[in-house]
Amino acid sequence: MNIPIGKIGFIESGSQAGFFIKIIHDAPSHDSGYYILTNRNKEYYDNWVVDYESLKGFLQRWTG
Repeated sequence: MNIPIGKIGFIESGSQAGFFIKIIHDAPSHDSGYYILTNRNKEYYDNWVVDYESLKGFLQRWTG
């Protein structure tokens, strides 16, 4: 799975369909975590995962 970091995307399917998404690396010099920012119709949410493997699992559950 190729996950674009630092770019805005759009979730087309799954439980979060219709949300825009942006993933930000917490500390790019280390694999120390990722923020997952989403929004739709003035609803704003954020999540955090500990590493890249956790990020892949998180996104698979959302876009399933």
